[in-house]
Amino acid sequence: SPGILPLPPPSTKLPTGNPKFSKPLPSKYMDERRLKNLCFWCDEKFVPGHKCKNRQLYMMEIKGFLEEEGNDGLAGCGNEDTNQQPELSLHALTGAMGHQTMQVVGMIGRRPMQVLIDSGSTHNFL
Repeated sequence: SPGILPLPPPSTKLPTGNPKFSKPLPSKYMDERRLKNLCFWCDEKFVPGHKCKNRQLYMMEIKGFLEEEGNDGLAGCGNEDTNQQPELSLHALTGAMGHQTMQVVGMIGRRPMQVLIDSGSTHNFL
């Protein structure tokens, strides 16, 4: 089944600036950025309340999750689910170790969604 939103138009732009990491930045890199008073994620000056101009939101959809009839999308509310639900850790995909990823079920409108909350990173992944 198609997703909720249409696909974005293809981009011909190449990424600029420093890449965003899902694992901790090297301390040497962070020290250099602090000395220059630059943001860790973009090449702008860091000031209190700074927000990167080119922020992105990443989402993964697990197809077929919670599509069984009779499931109301609630998890952990006393309903025993005998089916094994898929589990996916962002850190496991990238090879980063030592962080925690919380897996919950959320709703967008009336559609249940699998949500991964990466509590071990400096930026949130939902």
